[in-house]
Amino acid sequence: MYSVSGVRLQSAALPYRIGRTGRPEILLVTSARTKRWTIPKRCAEPHLTLAQNAAKEALEEAVIVGVVPPRSSGMFRATKRVADGVVTIEVRVYLMRVTGTLEDWPEKRQRRTKWESCVTAARLLREPLLRHLCLQLGEVHGGRLPSERPAGGRQQLRQAVR
Repeated sequence: MYSVSGVRLQSAALPYRIGRTGRPEILLVTSARTKRWTIPKRCAEPHLTLAQNAAKEALEEAVIVGVVPPRSSGMFRATKRVADGVVTIEVRVYLMRVTGTLEDWPEKRQRRTKWESCVTAARLLREPLLRHLCLQLGEVHGGRLPSERPAGGRQQLRQAVR
């Protein structure tokens, strides 16, 4: 697990697909402990890039595969309860264009998944950055694969979904 100045690094996938209506949909998963709706995320592993780490977690938590650009779309910090107290985590979020799903996965009994519109996903997610990214994805959707450019603002997010 990576830790920088006492902050634990994690990466997360914000998985999306183009639904039957031609609009983007976000895949949400429940957390293992609280059962709240969230996105796949995990502690960084030193042998993987943060983007690869996000893709690996999406496969393990949500049984999806897809395309993840090498640069994150944003970052947020949060506190998390662990066995030995509370730690600060820094989460790098990567858009993930879902290209396939599997029927079974390691955490199937621990989690539920569901596809939601960008607006509904934004309402269900607690983290402001995730809400913002969902709404922007819904606004600027072009139905194309993410580029390798970072997506921090509205213009960068437009570039990420081209």
